[in-house]
Amino acid sequence: MSLVHASHLICEQCKEPIQDVKSSMIEWLSVGGWAQVLYLRLTHKDCCYYDKKRELLEEINALDHWLPLEDVEALLDIAFEFPWDDKDLAERSFIRYIANRNLHNEERGTKK
Repeated sequence: MSLVHASHLICEQCKEPIQDVKSSMIEWLSVGGWAQVLYLRLTHKDCCYYDKKRELLEEINALDHWLPLEDVEALLDIAFEFPWDDKDLAERSFIRYIANRNLHNEERGTKK
């Protein structure tokens, strides 16, 4: 779930603000070929599951996938090549991340 605090995007791993969307990503895990909406989140690039929660990947035999927050709209087809355990919730989550990113950029007077 996307977190916005005082119009700042928050990394869902370290809970620190994301100052620059270029340094962040939306990531998710897949298990048995199915993308898991429970593991869909916004993080700094170096707060990803592979770097911070590798034991989880091994425990549930999952693969880590990600898209850059900056250009996520252009790449969404990649995310939805996977079957999702809850596609509607995944779609709403991606939309929320994009809206929060746009608000973040608008308040800073930046694009993307």
